Amino acid sequence: MVIRYKQDYTLSKCREVAKAGTGIPHFVDNDMRPYRLVNHYLCSHVKRWSAHTVRTVSENLFDFLLWMEVSGLTLETIKLRHVELYMNALAGGGNRALSLSTVVQRVGHACRFFDWAKRIANEPILWDGEVDAERGMIRETRHHFTKATAKQITPKLLRQNTRFLHLPDAIRFIESFQISAGEDYKELASRNQLMAKIMLQCGLRVEEVVTIPAGWVSEIVANQRRAMQLGRVRGKGDKVRPIEWPTQLLLEVQEYIDFQRQHTVETAQSVDRKYKEPLTLFLAEDGTSITTNWVNKLFRRNSKACGIHCTPHMLRHTYGTYHYLIHRDLAKLANLMGHASEETTRTYYVHTAALISMAGYFDDFQREIDTKLGITQG
Repeated sequence: MVIRYKQDYTLSKCREVAKAGTGIPHFVDNDMRPYRLVNHYLCSHVKRWSAHTVRTVSENLFDFLLWMEVSGLTLETIKLRHVELYMNALAGGGNRALSLSTVVQRVGHACRFFDWAKRIANEPILWDGEVDAERGMIRETRHHFTKATAKQITPKLLRQNTRFLHLPDAIRFIESFQISAGEDYKELASRNQLMAKIMLQCGLRVEEVVTIPAGWVSEIVANQRRAMQLGRVRGKGDKVRPIEWPTQLLLEVQEYIDFQRQHTVETAQSVDRKYKEPLTLFLAEDGTSITTNWVNKLFRRNSKACGIHCTPHMLRHTYGTYHYLIHRDLAKLANLMGHASEETTRTYYVHTAALISMAGYFDDFQREIDTKLGITQG
């Protein structure tokens, strides 16, 4: 968390330093490491700015530093496209949506700071904005966001645009498999729930869920003292990557393998002597492998029944977004999601995670994921 305080230079023995005066805003992180570049920027302008300007600029830079921290960025790695993401976050802040003039001001101050850092401070930064970057970003802001539309951005619209589910909706969608099933289909509903849980809790693609070998799951020896168990899955390009199984979910899936899946196999063998058991984890009623097309149809049918629009990939996006919010580990998340580049992971999840944080969904996730889905993130 960024910490802001006011520095008093009047007691300095150096006359030039003492001339800076008192009440100059400075910033440090939780470990009391100073944001040296920002502090230098404020000190170098304090004599030319009014007290009101100093206060306004420091507040805007404080907001930017908070967003930067949530997004896993540093001052040295910020580029112009990141400021555009910041602009979107300001206009899409849920219940605290800002007016157009405020968004323009904050975006402008951020661009001005980085322009100064590149030209004057001679610091090793990656800022790629030109001299007129501020003007271009402000024009971009006014083009995309008007005062009226900014106020209309709601958490619901935010979720639609980013194509992930707010956790209570994801939970209700998964629970609805059991609710909508009749008494004769409870076991099938449990199987369908397990597939959806794996997408949400492990971040797997639908094709990965339906092709993962049962042996890869049953071979894992669960240590119940640990929250997560290491597994593997074959993803795009036939590449095997590691995944993390929440312990409780892993035990549920292994129980499905030992009982329900085995019963399906035995029933199919009794009907057809030539039946050959598939290697895949989940099986249809007749003992054959489940297809991605069937799962997509299942999700559409269940979406219509429960009134919550959800696709398999939306559950995967939900996993990626909240995983980054909790762990802030872009490299690990890219590995778990099977992305060839960390930049792909950043594009999909870091910006969305920042929006969720601003809209206040993070606390809901931590509380509900533990109590309802049995995940312990740690």
